Amino acid sequence: MKKYFLLGLVLLSACQQKDIQKPADSKALALSINQSDKASFASGDVSVKVLNIEDSRCPMNANCIHLGWAKVSFSLTAGGEEVKGERYFGADAQLPKNDTEIKAGGRLFEVTVQEVTPYPCTGCPNQPASQAVLNVKEK
Repeated sequence: MKKYFLLGLVLLSACQQKDIQKPADSKALALSINQSDKASFASGDVSVKVLNIEDSRCPMNANCIHLGWAKVSFSLTAGGEEVKGERYFGADAQLPKNDTEIKAGGRLFEVTVQEVTPYPCTGCPNQPASQAVLNVKEK
């Protein structure tokens, strides 16, 4: 059986904090979060906020020289200490290397981007706000 259990989080409405239930034996969660939203573990001692999502991926209906990437800027707060970080997502060969570990409140976490939606589209009306799926695991 896997040591870690991922917990899905339903979409958060803009600028709201939402507590997420975390099983006592788990140190990991996956959350889908909009820009400027904040989510926290049910214990309240760890929270993640997406500060900005920059998406330079090649739109699905365009011809591009490179594939591009999305950059997710976030803050992670643990034990009262807030640490900012950024992670890149995409298939571009020039994609900056992610250092997935971040230390806050004397604890070590691994933060990765699983997905950024919606995928860019040139001339597509009414695209929803950008959203990132982050995996956060305490090591």
